[in-house]
Amino acid sequence: MKTSTPILLQNYYIIVQAEEKLRYLLAFMKQKKVQKSMLFLPTCACVEYWSQVLPRLLKSTNILALHGKMKKQRGKILTKFRDAANAILLCTDVLARGVDIPEVDWVIQWDPPSNAASFVHRVGRTARQGNAGNALIMLLPTEDAYIEFLKRNQKVSLEPLTIAPKTDLSAINKLLHQMQLQDRALFDTGNRAFVSHIRAYSKHECNFLLRLQDVPLGKVATSYGLLKLPKMPEIKDIHQEEFCGPETNIDFTAIAYKNTQKEQTRQEKDAFSLTLTTTGFLRPALIKSITSFVCVAENKPVRLCRGK
Repeated sequence: MKTSTPILLQNYYIIVQAEEKLRYLLAFMKQKKVQKSMLFLPTCACVEYWSQVLPRLLKSTNILALHGKMKKQRGKILTKFRDAANAILLCTDVLARGVDIPEVDWVIQWDPPSNAASFVHRVGRTARQGNAGNALIMLLPTEDAYIEFLKRNQKVSLEPLTIAPKTDLSAINKLLHQMQLQDRALFDTGNRAFVSHIRAYSKHECNFLLRLQDVPLGKVATSYGLLKLPKMPEIKDIHQEEFCGPETNIDFTAIAYKNTQKEQTRQEKDAFSLTLTTTGFLRPALIKSITSFVCVAENKPVRLCRGK
């Protein structure tokens, strides 16, 4: 069959439960002895979060990150990636085309891209200039129809790949929880990443195949190591049941920023809000209406920044 991807490119897929994605990614990186790879993530917020988490989990690998909001750093980061012997570049679709980076042995996709054409552009970052290359996409059990869709729509055949994780999932989740408990900034970033991920998925062009209502959002939140589920319209009771958070109760107001100035500002804001509430100047209902406008983890709007 004529293919729309390079001849020397081998495309693989794995079917994995949502909460197991990180575990399988870590096992894949170690078992396949990946040297230089690109990991495509759904949004800028996802890139920011995982670029802070993965260095703790892949200590021997140089972790770099690039997305559409990092235009000034683009040249410097790409140079670092080109020069590195062992590195993984976390990115959005800003690098899906128009970038020539030699010796990329694997392109990894955390999720199906926003459209089928982007799949071809992404995997085309490897197997360039006559070199062999490999690509892997991680799919949920509810996304298995995407394999046949790519074959028909883009003339891309995918082969199954076997990965055998050895690290216990609970150990990985425990580490993620500890990292967020140690710094409120990471707690905030993780929540923003999850929210942006879910909203990007809901806008997928292949939504007749990749339906948000089929995605176990609680398990996706577990894969991010969240301490709790954010308040958002997409989260239902069933997702609360799927979610696996920390085993102990957490006082979320006690999670502090490592940045002392930022932590001082947070405490001053909390004290001011408490004063207004207790004195009757600001009703709790009004506080709720204000906070619902911003990201649940921090007073920042959620922006998708997909592929930019």
